[in-house]
Amino acid sequence: FNSLRLRWICIRMGVEKASLKNGLLILHFVYNQQSGYYKTHLFAGILRYVTAHPSKFVFKQHNNRLQMTVRQIKGSVPALEALQELHRHALPDDTNQTQ
Repeated sequence: FNSLRLRWICIRMGVEKASLKNGLLILHFVYNQQSGYYKTHLFAGILRYVTAHPSKFVFKQHNNRLQMTVRQIKGSVPALEALQELHRHALPDDTNQTQ
């Protein structure tokens, strides 16, 4: 069930592909760099949170795609917890209160 929950939260966060291996969770964001997704409050919040936690998260461009690596992830439960925390902090404050 955790893999399904991971997929759901990835979809809500605009992640098209996720892989977990060797203690790293690698997330590939929307392929189209001109997508309106990159102008949303959610994406801005993700950037803010990731920038504030550089020891855990790394953004980079790979093969013309934006990807984020989450470090120190030892399985699906820690991966889910890390993404839930990121998603919760990335949402605007008024959205957080309804969830």
